[in-house]
Amino acid sequence: MKGLNKITCCLLAALLMPCAGHAENEQYGANFNNADIRQFVEIVGQHLGKTILIDPSVQGTISVRSNDTFSQQEYYQFFLSILDLYGYSVITLDNGFLKVVRSANVKTSPGMIADSSRPGVGDELVTRIVPLRTFLLVTWPPCSAR
Repeated sequence: MKGLNKITCCLLAALLMPCAGHAENEQYGANFNNADIRQFVEIVGQHLGKTILIDPSVQGTISVRSNDTFSQQEYYQFFLSILDLYGYSVITLDNGFLKVVRSANVKTSPGMIADSSRPGVGDELVTRIVPLRTFLLVTWPPCSAR
């Protein structure tokens, strides 16, 4: 079974190889049938030229097929959407690495802080700090003792 899984992954990797052309014009396709999610993440990382860290809790298989081809940016958004469907999220770290975690753990994981120069794109998860400019202070009189 493991040998078949490796052959399947190799065939899928070949399908995902970018079409000939300039780097900015490369197109990607996706066809994964019952593929290990960790191998899916590794293949996408290779194609995007990104270092992707995978939380040990990320396990399982995925099945996805697209008849379309994608630019590199579209392929990344497709990757984020697929992981979201399976209950996982990608956190962009300040050093440029990507980290795949369970969506339930996103709140406790450090990630990129968004600002006007890096607002985040598509399904990308970011933390935004909103300054509190004014607030209303309501003072209640102390409760009288009975």
